[in-house]
Amino acid sequence: MDLEDFEALQDFTSSYPTWWWKIGYCTLTRDFDAAPQAHSPEMKLSEHAGDIWDNGFSCDSSGTIADAIYNVMDQIEKAKL
Repeated sequence: MDLEDFEALQDFTSSYPTWWWKIGYCTLTRDFDAAPQAHSPEMKLSEHAGDIWDNGFSCDSSGTIADAIYNVMDQIEKAKL
């Protein structure tokens, strides 16, 4: 991970401090997965078990880890609408 990736992760954890997250890295993609925990404020948006708030958000990016993190953050914000 480089500085840009760490800064993106800091942005994510500042915006969603109660969420779990994980980073994956291989020769082909950079992955980021995240979801709210049961006590996260966003869980009030969940309508039923297994919906997007329960299952979480994911990105497999051919770019950087930062790209994957910001993609997930965009998905979250769009889901709030």
